Amino acid sequence: MTAENAVVACRACNRRRGSKPVDAYVRELQREGAAVDLPALRRALGRLARSQRRTHRDAAVRQIRRLDSA
Repeated sequence: MTAENAVVACRACNRRRGSKPVDAYVRELQREGAAVDLPALRRALGRLARSQRRTHRDAAVRQIRRLDSA
């Protein structure tokens, strides 16, 4: 599993991330020395932001904003 998948994947993967927002999780991974592919993460969140489900879209947009402001 990659860090990007843990951010925007299934519920089980997201449970591993816990309640941490994306930007906090990414910073934590980077502190631990993990390589995080930020462009891939942004693309994945962008796809999620185009979801037909409003809750998914809204969550993705919030995460993108937080990630961009970090």
